[in-house]
Amino acid sequence: MWKKIKFKRGVLSTVLVLGLLLTNFSPLGISAKESENEQTAVVNENRVTAQGGEQKAAVELKWDGSYLLSRTVVQGDKTIQSGGNEATGIINPNKDFRVNMKVKLPVAEGKASRPYLKKNDFIRIPMIGKGVKVNGTSDLGKIDAKFLVDGAEQTVKQAFSAKVVADETTKTVYMVMTLLVDNKELKDAVDLTADINMDFSVDQSGIGKDDGRNYIYSEEKKIYLGKFDNKFVVEKTGTIDYDKGNIDWTVKVEKIGDIGEKTSLAGYKFEDPIGKVGAYIP
Repeated sequence: MWKKIKFKRGVLSTVLVLGLLLTNFSPLGISAKESENEQTAVVNENRVTAQGGEQKAAVELKWDGSYLLSRTVVQGDKTIQSGGNEATGIINPNKDFRVNMKVKLPVAEGKASRPYLKKNDFIRIPMIGKGVKVNGTSDLGKIDAKFLVDGAEQTVKQAFSAKVVADETTKTVYMVMTLLVDNKELKDAVDLTADINMDFSVDQSGIGKDDGRNYIYSEEKKIYLGKFDNKFVVEKTGTIDYDKGNIDWTVKVEKIGDIGEKTSLAGYKFEDPIGKVGAYIP
């Protein structure tokens, strides 16, 4: 809502008093967190490393569902989705939520001939579909991994580098893991197991709608969202017209909430008692 108010020159110092009287109004929601910058990037598949004096392009190991040991979408102490199953709960879009995953990645051919990660190769692990934003840094640095030898668990320090990226087309969010250690150093390891997790918030610009209900995608399944909180923003700007001796004020009252939701201003009261703010300062 825009409104222009004109005043004679003489009062340059003002105080805005806004009384918002909510009458017969049911708030329906607020936008999710906005990150200062989009915390996603595009996978670089052209990384090269020097091995034995030769340049070798890093190879991407294609993701296989058998590499996944467990996956949960949680918010607080509540599990929203387990694995690729249908969601059993809804997400509060005003709070963060987390995706936890445990993966077992091949680092040797094993008994059967199969593709595996060699040093500097990488794999893109799908974490969640579109409709989310990454919270915090997208580069997780170096992470440890584990493997079993004769039933005993061994730890490989800084086995992988990990960062979160998003596909520019599908908006699916991936964890990209790159093997940092030489396979010969892994001795008898056939697979490396690692725990990965990431916090997300809802991106209102990317959510879907289904019969008036909002949702995000996870493992090609819909996870529905609860109601957004209401947030009201009031902006007041002024310009001085020296020729006419006026100050032109523009006041904007805006509700940030559910996308497409219309808000009535019935019952609102706007006050701007500039005559009570003090003495004129030339």
